[in-house]
Amino acid sequence: MTLKLSREQHEALLKLFERIVSEPVVDIKDSLVIDLLKPILVKLKSKQALKCNNHGWNLSVTPIQAKSYYAFFEGRYLGPNFIYEQIIIDKHLKAIDKIFA
Repeated sequence: MTLKLSREQHEALLKLFERIVSEPVVDIKDSLVIDLLKPILVKLKSKQALKCNNHGWNLSVTPIQAKSYYAFFEGRYLGPNFIYEQIIIDKHLKAIDKIFA
């Protein structure tokens, strides 16, 4: 599945994922899901390093990565400092829900 992203959205998600992965985890379920999300962070960093001007900023994810993305972010409020990211993620959650629900 492909998560559609503009360059700005890509950069916003990269910063958010870096923050999520670097924070200490207290919930074992979140720990498992974050471990499954780490390959997405690697892909985000890779695209950033390549400066994908000609290839776009969309992100291909496996079904397990998409489901992990959904499991982690569904129903989660990121706070007032992450409204832009929340909008991006909500669009992705709807797309994931259509495919896997």
